[in-house]
Amino acid sequence: MMSTSAGSFSQVLAFMMAMGNTYGVLLITVLMGSGLVSLPKRLWAMSDSEEELRRLYLLAAPIEDSYQEARYELEDCELEVKKVSEMLEQSGPGSDLGQSIGEYVEILKSKVANFTFAGRSSSRAFGKNHPSLNRNYSSKFEMVALHQRLITAQLKARASEQRWRHLVKECKIYQVSENFNLITFKNGHDMSSSLMILQI
Repeated sequence: MMSTSAGSFSQVLAFMMAMGNTYGVLLITVLMGSGLVSLPKRLWAMSDSEEELRRLYLLAAPIEDSYQEARYELEDCELEVKKVSEMLEQSGPGSDLGQSIGEYVEILKSKVANFTFAGRSSSRAFGKNHPSLNRNYSSKFEMVALHQRLITAQLKARASEQRWRHLVKECKIYQVSENFNLITFKNGHDMSSSLMILQI
């Protein structure tokens, strides 16, 4: 800059200070970032197939609990939709209830029908103290709240199902490398028995 007379000494000094400051910030970010240490450690741990398989087996229980909890929440919401649909059918399409919440119920029924979930059970029933027994389903606000609960439950169910399937897939890979028996995945129901106990 000075050789071409494009800038003064003070401008060059300011430029060099800015470059030094930028280099320092980048250096601190790289050296203090957890990825600089965590990534090599994770790759090193993954190279030990037996230890990685142990880790996956330990993760199986909490992941399955999350899966079952999401399944129950989804089934509760779907059971509520079924209950509201039956109430609407009993009152008739031309009734006050049908005119008030008929469109909302059709939306809820389509959401349930278009959602596929392998772990769904048809034997779910409300307990004596279930909150749905005290809800006023003739209210539009309650229909909106039910729709929100249903969408949330579907998202949680899909996420937990994907986590479980990913775990099963990883276990299969490491079991093959360790000459273990393969995992059998039984449609998402008997999930605990689908993970073989580590043979030592």
